[in-house]
Parts: sequence; C-alpha cells; structure tokens
Amino acid sequence: MRGMTAAAEASIVERDVQLAMHIPNARLHVAHLSTGDALKSVRRGRRAKARVTCESNPAPLHAHRRGHARLRQQLQDESAAALEV
Repeated sequence: MRGMTAAAEASIVERDVQLAMHIPNARLHVAHLSTGDALKSVRRGRRAKARVTCESNPAPLHAHRRGHARLRQQLQDESAAALEV
C-alpha cells in the first residue's frame, strides 16, 4: 500500500493548522509527520500561538536517511525550542 504524496501531506496539515488557528481553544497534534513542508505549516501555527504539536515516526526517516535528515534535525530543533518556552 502506497502512502500519500508529500504535497498531499503538506496540504492536509496546512488546512488543519489553519483551522486550529481560527477555532478558539482548538488543539491539533499531527502524528507521523514526514515532510518539511508539513513541518513549516506546524511552525507557522506555533508562531501564531495556535496549540499545534507534532511528532515523527522514526521508521520512514531511517528508510530515507538522505531525504529526511534535514527534517529530522528540524524536528529535534523544534522539540528543543518547545522545551525552552
């Protein structure tokens, strides 16, 4: 079974983040984030003070080390920044 494309993931996450930004007291957690564009959407939501969190499943990241090494670092940086707040 094939997964969704990077563009599909990014557009779905962007839609959900926009909803979380506009619905009072909304919370959004994106499970198994796997693209940089989706992470950018989550970051935009967090900068706008929306209650948006995410995590990534390490299995796909290890399967595509080169393509996802940057995303893995971004997620680690985001986690560290969230703990500092």
